[in-house]
Amino acid sequence: MIFFKNIIKLLFNSFGLEITTLKNINEQIKNTNKQIIIQNVDRVKNELNQSLKQELKKELKQELIILSENLINKNANILKKQKLSYENGKFIVSKFSKPYYAYTVYHAIKLAMKLGHSRVSVIEFGVASGRGLVCLETVSSQLEELFDIKIDIYGFDMGTGLLAPKNNMDLKYWFQSGQYKMDEESLRGKLKKSKLIIGDVNQTIDGFISKYKPAPIAAIMHDLDYYSSTKNSFKLLNNNIEFFLPRVYCYFDDTVGSELEMYNEYTGQLAAIQEFNLSNKDKKFSKNRNLINYNDKWRKKIYHLHMFNHPDYDVFIGKEEQENMMNKLKEIES
Repeated sequence: MIFFKNIIKLLFNSFGLEITTLKNINEQIKNTNKQIIIQNVDRVKNELNQSLKQELKKELKQELIILSENLINKNANILKKQKLSYENGKFIVSKFSKPYYAYTVYHAIKLAMKLGHSRVSVIEFGVASGRGLVCLETVSSQLEELFDIKIDIYGFDMGTGLLAPKNNMDLKYWFQSGQYKMDEESLRGKLKKSKLIIGDVNQTIDGFISKYKPAPIAAIMHDLDYYSSTKNSFKLLNNNIEFFLPRVYCYFDDTVGSELEMYNEYTGQLAAIQEFNLSNKDKKFSKNRNLINYNDKWRKKIYHLHMFNHPDYDVFIGKEEQENMMNKLKEIES
């Protein structure tokens, strides 16, 4: 029997054929099917991966587009708010080297004009290099072109830099004698109309009104750094209220600072402001409550000096603005 099997196998082999059992055939079919399935699974997996990658790329791209558009719109809104443009774009606060000076003086003269004034004064306490006065001259020049008003500028400074701080209320850990020295000759060569008043403000402030007889003071820039010097500058406010607008725009430079400066209500300018408010019934400094959507920190350095006993304090100045508001409300309701 085995002999015949071998002969048959040889015959099949001679024709390139192979004898196998049904069991072997089944095993071969299984292996073949398994390979086909594996190949198909791999192919399907690859196709799915490619498809998922493409979908994810599309979704990610779409998300990035939406995110980019949101960021662009957000930045555009921020820039729009920060532009602070007035008079139909003719006066742009942000283009000046000290935009807070431009903002302060602009609104001060707008108030002055509503009260019927054609000339006002602006004061800077703490001139140092003179960048502030130069900026004020540029601002005033442009505003005088836009409006029928004249702006006089006065700058108070020691000239030789800061005096020695008197005590810890003058922030001895941050300021010291000789800082912010002025090159007076160079500065006078740059100024076109500002009047420099050189010396210790505690002394020079006393004769200022009688000597210069200034137009109503509309804005004051405070940058004397110390508690003691700032307090001394407040002596100006003891003069007759006819030399001031009923509400004076003020800028206090050393009220918002860094983690090292640590400005607070118990030292420096903030202490001087708080002390002044506590000791004066009819005159008060108040924080600026406007510019709430404006991001620059200087908006928190703007104050308003209210002189409640000023004869013009209650003069109605809101006619035009109130009428505009009422017209807008009517448009909305209709």
